[in-house]
Amino acid sequence: RAAFIECEMTVIDCFGDMEAAETMLAEVTQAGELEDEKVLIGLSSVVTWTRTSPDADEPEKPLTEEEYKRRRPHANFKDLLALEKLVTKAKRP
Repeated sequence: RAAFIECEMTVIDCFGDMEAAETMLAEVTQAGELEDEKVLIGLSSVVTWTRTSPDADEPEKPLTEEEYKRRRPHANFKDLLALEKLVTKAKRP
């Protein structure tokens, strides 16, 4: 927790070590009121988009970051998607 509070930016490896990422997120949420703005970056994988359907009208159109709420992971990666959601919700003002 002290490292998070001291740093301006923290990077969490969600894909490589999910347990450590969950532990770090728990510490971040328990950090209390922060004096300075912090940046939290979660590294993940495209596997959380594996079963996301393309646009029916434009099937060749690539998926974009703005469509992140439509993500549909393979069944083996549902926990990773849940962890990604925790990162996006962590310490929002």
